[in-house]
Amino acid sequence: MMNPLPKASMRKALFIWIGGLLAIVAIDHLLRLSSDNFYRLGLGENLWFISHWILALLSLVVLIRDWRSQLPKANILSLLGALLLAVVFYLVVIYLYVLGSGIDSL
Repeated sequence: MMNPLPKASMRKALFIWIGGLLAIVAIDHLLRLSSDNFYRLGLGENLWFISHWILALLSLVVLIRDWRSQLPKANILSLLGALLLAVVFYLVVIYLYVLGSGIDSL
C-alpha cells in the first residue's frame, strides 16, 4: 500500500516559501530605505537571486522529506497544485514589489 503525501509537509513547505519570500522582500526594502539611494542598494542582485534559490531548495526538502516510494495520482495532483500556488505567489509578490517600488520596469 502506498502512503499518501503528508498534507502537513505540504503546509510546512508553503509556509516556509511564503514566509521566507516575504522576509527577503522586507529585508531588501528595509535596506533600501536605510540607504541614501533607494534604487541602487538593497540585497544586491546576486544575493537577491541566491536567497530565492536557497529558499526554494529548503521548501522542496521539507516537502519531499516525508514522501514514501510512490505517490498515488491524487497526491501528484495536490503536489502540482501546491507548486502552482507557490509559483503564482512568487510571481505576484516579486513583480508587485519590483515594479510597484520602481526598482525596475518592464
